[in-house]
Amino acid sequence: MLTGQTVRHDAQGLAAAATLAEQNVRFAVPPAQPGTAYRPLDPASLPLEQLCCFKYARVVAADNTVIFGGQRLQLLPDHQHQRRSSAHAAVEVHEHLDGYLSVVYGGVCPHTMPAPLPRARRGRVPPTWRDPR
Repeated sequence: MLTGQTVRHDAQGLAAAATLAEQNVRFAVPPAQPGTAYRPLDPASLPLEQLCCFKYARVVAADNTVIFGGQRLQLLPDHQHQRRSSAHAAVEVHEHLDGYLSVVYGGVCPHTMPAPLPRARRGRVPPTWRDPR
């Protein structure tokens, strides 16, 4: 099995490969159904921007803002759904691969705009304003 291997890590790598090949032969199971298990992706139903991003759960503050990574986003009123405030709502902040941030609430991206960070009183930031990230 260890044919001509002089270096220990080479011999270990060869032994691991041989063991893996033996295990594949021993434990292999044929598929129950032919074909692939992958489903085609329909870009119209799920845009890649929503799929290829980091998602973080947040709760909207009483002033309709979400703090994420040193940035503060103001959620604007949604006149179409008759919702004036999103205070205390659970949302997802999506950090896209290009660094862009978006907020998703109930499957919908409400309009947002940058907001200034709150000022600390006497050098302290209140615990409700700290970003847990």
